[in-house]
Amino acid sequence: MDEMNNNGNVTENAAPKNQYVPENQYVPENQYAPERQYVPKKNSELSKWSLLFSLLGCTLILGIFLAIIDLTRKDGRGKTLSFVSLCISGFWLLIFGVGKINKYIERHNRSAVEQEADEPGNDEIVTEAVTEATTEATTEQRTEATLDEMSDEELLAYERKTREMDGFDEKTNEKYTFGGYEFELPDYFDNRNGRYDSDDAIRFRISDRGKNIAIINIEDYDLSNYNEENNQSQIKDFMDGIGAISCESNDITYSGYSGIEATGRFRMDIDNESRVGDIYSVILLDKMNNKVIICALIETFNNNFDYVDDFKKSMDTFVYTGSASTGLGDDFKEMMDSYEAFMDEYIEFMQSYNQNPTDAELLSQYGDYFQKYTDFATKVAALDDDEMTDEEAAYYIEVTGRVTQKLLSAGLSY
Repeated sequence: MDEMNNNGNVTENAAPKNQYVPENQYVPENQYAPERQYVPKKNSELSKWSLLFSLLGCTLILGIFLAIIDLTRKDGRGKTLSFVSLCISGFWLLIFGVGKINKYIERHNRSAVEQEADEPGNDEIVTEAVTEATTEATTEQRTEATLDEMSDEELLAYERKTREMDGFDEKTNEKYTFGGYEFELPDYFDNRNGRYDSDDAIRFRISDRGKNIAIINIEDYDLSNYNEENNQSQIKDFMDGIGAISCESNDITYSGYSGIEATGRFRMDIDNESRVGDIYSVILLDKMNNKVIICALIETFNNNFDYVDDFKKSMDTFVYTGSASTGLGDDFKEMMDSYEAFMDEYIEFMQSYNQNPTDAELLSQYGDYFQKYTDFATKVAALDDDEMTDEEAAYYIEVTGRVTQKLLSAGLSY
């Protein structure tokens, strides 16, 4: 073919523009076709929309759907944005999946704690206990098992970490009567399933973190059955009876009643399981009404709160509201009758001894009689007229008068 020169003239052997030239065929310099340059493919509209929806997160499902459609279409358009959309959607799905797993574990732990708190004999304390139990459940289970396995020495050295419960409020406290006394407790102890009454005791129980408990136990006794001179040994016996492995005590006064308090740590079986914790006990002596009030707060370890401060405030609310004691008490009469019977025996012995002071058998018995005489004389002398009823005071004068007359008749001094 002819080729046109710069002057517009046609020359021969000119190759058409963009004409295909076979491989290895010589092409004159003025007939070589220019190289074709690479032009990037434009992304399709679907890939752009899929990327947008995947970035929003809440619409990632729609983004995944559009990306898959775009990747399956053969329209000559670019698919890069669709691949990016699928990667972003996978990242969102991973985050959502981890969140769902964590929520399931938390809900499962919460359900287990609340179910146990609803069992008969337990109460639900409306505090942060449930929330903390769900977030620290695994750690606390290991801690509780470890504490149960500790030796007594390790338990005594264990540092308990709890917050003080501050729920004592005169406006919301519940009032109770028991054994002729009226007293107040914070309203979180008011639990139908956790209150146990008997003739000589009343008990309040709350659940703190499921199985862990706090118990208030209140009992009253006749003062004549209590030896005030042996306060320390008696409260130690009381503490030992409820599983205490330590006991520290000192004198106190609550509600105008003198008494003694004791603190210690315990190991005992509660609900057929071994438990460990702290005990705070109080013995109040109401001499005016011939009563002994014994109160004990028992707290297992791993509780959310320590209830001792509220418990002490409750001890200061005890008021005797029963009628004043009247009549001749059986215990008082029994003690006075025992005293008179012994004095009769003592007078007879002393008469025999005075007649035969060198008798070996009488000499061996003299020490025992003298000790018993001293014990009875001390008890009788310690009786307070102000604490006796009119009938008891009259019987006291009657018995001591007879005993004095018998001693004089036998030539013995009182």
